[in-house]
Amino acid sequence: MARRYRYQTIEIEQTEVTLRVLRDPSQFSDDQTFPLFGIIWASSEVLSALMLKVDIEGKRILEIGCGMALVSHVLNSRGADITAMNIHPVPGELLQSNTELNKTNPIPL
Repeated sequence: MARRYRYQTIEIEQTEVTLRVLRDPSQFSDDQTFPLFGIIWASSEVLSALMLKVDIEGKRILEIGCGMALVSHVLNSRGADITAMNIHPVPGELLQSNTELNKTNPIPL
């Protein structure tokens, strides 16, 4: 079965990020990942808003368990030195395609 996606645009203050997310997270039904990585968590929206106010000058930032990597994309839009990681391989694929979608620099994985 082919993966199915939808597009979701999140606006955090004046920063807008469009992400290709899973249309149905249940398409990954193994016990380790269902359905944690394929959705935008409310907590990531809150953390993203906080990251708009953090001084990132000269700092290296690691987002562990990035899922859809909203926080990484927000930081990336500010020019942060950000690296994202997740245990499941699909978020990595989406991370790269979503940086292209938002026309931003690639985020190391």
